[in-house]
Amino acid sequence: MRSTMLLDGRWVSFSPGQTILQAAQAAGVYIPTLCYYKESGHRDVCRICVVEAEGSERLLPACSTQVREGMEVWTNTERVAISRRRTIDMLIASGRHACLACDANGDCGLQDIAYNQEAAPSESWPPMDRFPKAFDDPFIIRDYSKCILCGRCIAACSDVQVNDAIKNPFGRREEHKDSGGWFPLPDPAKCVECGQCVEVCPVGALREKSARGAARIWETDKIRTTCSQCGVGCRQTVHVKDGKIAKITAVPDALPDKGRLCVKGRFLYDFIYSKDRLLLPQVRRSGKLRKASWDDALDVAASRLKKIIRRHGPDSVAGLCSSRAANEDAYNMQKLFRAAMGTNNIDSIGTTDTLAASFGLGAATNSFGELSGAMAIFCIGADMAEANPVAATFVKNAVRSGGELIAAGYGAGPMSEHAAIRAVIGKGSEAAFINGLASVIISEGLYDRDFVRDNCEGFDEFKAFAAAYTPERAAELSGADAETIRSIARRLAKVRPVAICYVPAPGSGAGATASLANLQMLLGGFGEGGGVNIIHSRANAQGALDMGAMPDMLPGCQSVQDVAILEKFNKAWQVSGLPPKPGMAFSEVAGALAGGGIKAFYCFGEDPAGDSPAFKEALASAELVVCQDILATETSRMAHVVFPSAAWCEADGTFTSSERRVSRVRKAKEPAGLAMPGWWIFREMARRMGQDWASESTHEIWDNEISKLAPLFTGITYRRIEGDGIQWPCPDDGHPGTQALHKGGRFARGKGLFIPCE
Repeated sequence: MRSTMLLDGRWVSFSPGQTILQAAQAAGVYIPTLCYYKESGHRDVCRICVVEAEGSERLLPACSTQVREGMEVWTNTERVAISRRRTIDMLIASGRHACLACDANGDCGLQDIAYNQEAAPSESWPPMDRFPKAFDDPFIIRDYSKCILCGRCIAACSDVQVNDAIKNPFGRREEHKDSGGWFPLPDPAKCVECGQCVEVCPVGALREKSARGAARIWETDKIRTTCSQCGVGCRQTVHVKDGKIAKITAVPDALPDKGRLCVKGRFLYDFIYSKDRLLLPQVRRSGKLRKASWDDALDVAASRLKKIIRRHGPDSVAGLCSSRAANEDAYNMQKLFRAAMGTNNIDSIGTTDTLAASFGLGAATNSFGELSGAMAIFCIGADMAEANPVAATFVKNAVRSGGELIAAGYGAGPMSEHAAIRAVIGKGSEAAFINGLASVIISEGLYDRDFVRDNCEGFDEFKAFAAAYTPERAAELSGADAETIRSIARRLAKVRPVAICYVPAPGSGAGATASLANLQMLLGGFGEGGGVNIIHSRANAQGALDMGAMPDMLPGCQSVQDVAILEKFNKAWQVSGLPPKPGMAFSEVAGALAGGGIKAFYCFGEDPAGDSPAFKEALASAELVVCQDILATETSRMAHVVFPSAAWCEADGTFTSSERRVSRVRKAKEPAGLAMPGWWIFREMARRMGQDWASESTHEIWDNEISKLAPLFTGITYRRIEGDGIQWPCPDDGHPGTQALHKGGRFARGKGLFIPCE
């Protein structure tokens, strides 16, 4: 229900509970403010937003005064203008606001309001010794001579990111022995360099160190894209001047991150300027990698692959696809292997389709935004604050709002201080620990009997399996305390729904995901605020799985063993006889290389030789190694052919986040050297292996192939994902996307399947 108010002489509508500022913004009426921060609710500090209201003798702060039915408000009277100018004059006089030399020039709230209100410049500046000196920060310039004490940085740090690194100044200035005590000084031990304080600072007090002198705000092109650092898929605005990135900022109110970034997403983009960038194609001749043209390198790689396939068969070739590259790159790579080479020996690191066996779809069930309102959250695996910092902020927001965090991790990470109950477990023991929880829940009759009976199958077999995992045995296998296992199990059963979050790490147990599926089926928590959510550390781990960079799955989680699906892809790709049996998983490749079963290895965007001495030794026996990457690696140094690949921000495409959100990745600068997009390289390889692919851009690959061949993506097109993207499944062009899967136990496979996992 909406009400009306008289705003500057015209009637406008508002919703009950809105403030004057919110109602004015909704009506398109400008009211200046410096301290208001919508995301945290921070307000009532700067007094710039004052307005006149009928019946009030004093000016009212628009940011904190609720609107009443029939209220009459004036936003720009002479009395209001005088008050604002006085406040602005005091703010300008309190610091050293040298606009011409300030990096915030043109991007400063105080400057904008001073201009709007025709404020006069200060005639003198206070001495520098009045202001505290900031510690040497690797990413942020802190200039307190420009600080207007609005408190937005404190709100961003404490209420949004929940790091509590900036103390809240209090009391009158003269009550502090030194002037620095009244300024928002961060604690270096608590600061995680997320830069949220920089994001919200309305003046030049906090700025990006790497952007110092790089560009004025009006000199840059601003390109909206998606972060490449982890599976959360945060929105970024890349500021580019003369083909070089000047800085990265968040996109206000965007999903899924709601205007948040972490240190990785905001500052760690300089890898694209690394001295180790691969700039030219290379071919090994006389034992040494030598520069080559694209035609030469592509011809050599294709001819040698064809020769190996003729001699040893298609399954003598194996490939590893990057789980950080765009969907279109992954799609074209698996298409190259299946359609041009005739093998399913294609895999990717960091992906898992285990949930597909349990639920029917191999993906997280819920959205990141749901975490902030969850009643209970069970986090297991790596520390989320380190692996996926923005996702962790939503969990911390939930705890601040009264939710409960229950954690099982490998050590005392940053999230542990927010947990109500916590267990320390060993890497690789996740399944045993979870089985212990399931054992308690079943033996004590705490599971949701109706949900299990009506929506699941395989329970009796799983019940017998779980009985062997007493808390004592689970404790012995996992390293956790038996009583803690009992306590966590009972708490999970009591506080429902529980949002289960799993953050896999190298060395994590392979059965963890299926075990968590079993646990959530016992709890019956499917719908908003529940589910099983795998949060990947790689930006497109979900996308690599979705695109078919798996030995047993075609794009759209479609089985290579389904005859009807194979025929559909045969027809679309204009081939016959796509391989009908699952290929070799990457975990088997090293053994197959050493044993001579694999003769050629095509590596895209990964460094298995650098990650594993055993794999490096096995790779030395390959007849052909093709490496396609951004940077020089141990694997590229062993390669016979090297293709320089375009980096994130150097090519268009899409990522699929851990919450199944398909989002645009946009080209912001030209590729370094002669680097080319991954999809183009695979297309050119296919052409040399006898195929002519029609799609000539990522747009065409998605709209003309991926969305046509995979029912999960039918309603997702480039046109529809210009903004915040869409979460699959999306069956048609009018569908908004799916926020939560398997609501109420309506599983994609029919009934959920309990799968015993060691």
